[in-house]
Amino acid sequence: MTALSAKIRLEPISNLLDKKFFIPSYQRGYRWTSHEVNDLLDDIYEFTKNNEIAEKSTFYCLQPLIVYPQNGKYYLIDGQQRLTTIYIILTCLKEIATILGKGKYVLEYETRPDSEKYLKVIDESSANDNVDYYHIHGAYKAVNDWFRDKDGILKMNMLKTITAPDEEGRNVKFIWYEIEPKDAIDVFTRINIGKIPLTNAELVKALFLREKNFKSNETAKQVFLASEWDDIERKLSNPSFWYFLTDLDMDSRYDNKIELLLDIVSKKGKESEKLHTFHFFNNLIESERKSTFEQREVFDIDQVWKMIKNQFSQLEEWYSDHTLYHYIGYLFHIQTSIQEVSKLAAGKSKKQFIKSVKDAIKAKTNGISLDELDFDKPKDKKNIRKVLLLFNIESLLQSNKADTRFPFDRYKNESWDIEHINPQNPFDKIEFYKNWCLDILEYLTGQKLQLSDILKNSEEYDECVEELMQNLHEEEKATVNQIIDILNDEIDYKPKVEDLSAKLFSLYRGVEAEETNHLSNLTLLDPQTNRGYGNALFPIKRNQIIENDMKGLFVPICTKNVFLKYYSKQFAEVMYWRKTDATAYFESLKGALSYYLN
Repeated sequence: MTALSAKIRLEPISNLLDKKFFIPSYQRGYRWTSHEVNDLLDDIYEFTKNNEIAEKSTFYCLQPLIVYPQNGKYYLIDGQQRLTTIYIILTCLKEIATILGKGKYVLEYETRPDSEKYLKVIDESSANDNVDYYHIHGAYKAVNDWFRDKDGILKMNMLKTITAPDEEGRNVKFIWYEIEPKDAIDVFTRINIGKIPLTNAELVKALFLREKNFKSNETAKQVFLASEWDDIERKLSNPSFWYFLTDLDMDSRYDNKIELLLDIVSKKGKESEKLHTFHFFNNLIESERKSTFEQREVFDIDQVWKMIKNQFSQLEEWYSDHTLYHYIGYLFHIQTSIQEVSKLAAGKSKKQFIKSVKDAIKAKTNGISLDELDFDKPKDKKNIRKVLLLFNIESLLQSNKADTRFPFDRYKNESWDIEHINPQNPFDKIEFYKNWCLDILEYLTGQKLQLSDILKNSEEYDECVEELMQNLHEEEKATVNQIIDILNDEIDYKPKVEDLSAKLFSLYRGVEAEETNHLSNLTLLDPQTNRGYGNALFPIKRNQIIENDMKGLFVPICTKNVFLKYYSKQFAEVMYWRKTDATAYFESLKGALSYYLN
């Protein structure tokens, strides 16, 4: 959008009553149903009820009207549904409007002049003549039905609220977003393909770049502010920076990443209304403008813009510092707000701030008892994830490789989660048996096979089996033959799989069955390594981890250490995960997190 040419303000409906609006041919017709109409009436009614105790400056804000002026009319790009509904409400209250001397704006249609006539005299007998009439009449009926059991005083108060001028206050306003005629088609197209729903960010950007915020000779300053805005948006869009600050569920909320920054400055909360951030900056700018006018000073938009830049500078400083990046990124990941972290930083040196951040982590984790965590208990899983992630963070910070950063973006996007080092149960998902068997074959023979390679009816079967058996000892050959038999017998495979899995699990598991859900047998794994069925044996997971690391793929440092037997006291039986390995791993974890946990 050409924000430099956009003019934005809050416009009370009273200022629109003498205007003409023209709806171009590319706009669809009116399509609101009784549901949307009733929602709007209910909202205005709730606002009206509270008017007597509300501040005079309060108002009910409607979503944006995007318009451009031409030939004495305002061409409507977006907002037709809301504008038409208000028109219909005024029509239903026309008797009271006449008493109060209130008129109505005019709606004209480029290609549907009959709809304009029908709006003026809404007639049930012709409601089904075309789709526009049908929806206009439906909205008209919904408004009349809503007012049917309401008394005259309520109707009067509703009309006063809708049409009160700014000097009276407590009214209804549109966000008025005025663009240049040359931008009309581009803006309409981009809105309707979902690229620029008018977010708080778009609206606030237009507020800052309004021409009246700059002197006639300050075009360069205006362009520079726009450039700074775009630079912040670009930096926040860096996945490494963005996922340091946020989680995946934030993506759908922030088409424009800078809106997160604006929400922080405006202190937008979960219960705040949708356009809270826009209202905050609009009120702030107007307040600053009024203050400078009263003091005979020149209004400087930089004073407000500086608040946003300062907040961004703080976030950038946290992101750039190696230690702060890890500790604060962890706090964000365990649902600590940016505002909370900012309070920890206030008035402190860097050393004091780091201590405060670590103490905040301690406060959020100190109640966790490591020995009692159990994967089978749903309430423990969140704490297990907290512990394992913190172990990775501390391990990186204590490492000699001070420049290695934990990639929060990849950790979140690649769905790393709690998994068992050794399988949780004997093979309990039989439907995945073929892939599981092929994994075992690959581990034993070093060859990645497709099912078709080892089916007995294939021409290459004998040659394939002979090749597989090369360099295997007798026990391994027996296991390979057992797997081939299972994969060729789809009728009676289940008992054979259970027999094979029991044998292999007893060989490779190592830890006792009752200990498999203990923290000493848990780490962070990605779905690919865990192979979808959750029962890949330790040596298979180990091979996958090594392969991923050799390819330069992200592997959390503690996960890599586990499968490389880094924590084990004796480097023996590298392809097995024994109870001694699990104990050593658990002791290392406890040692690394001793500052935070009892």
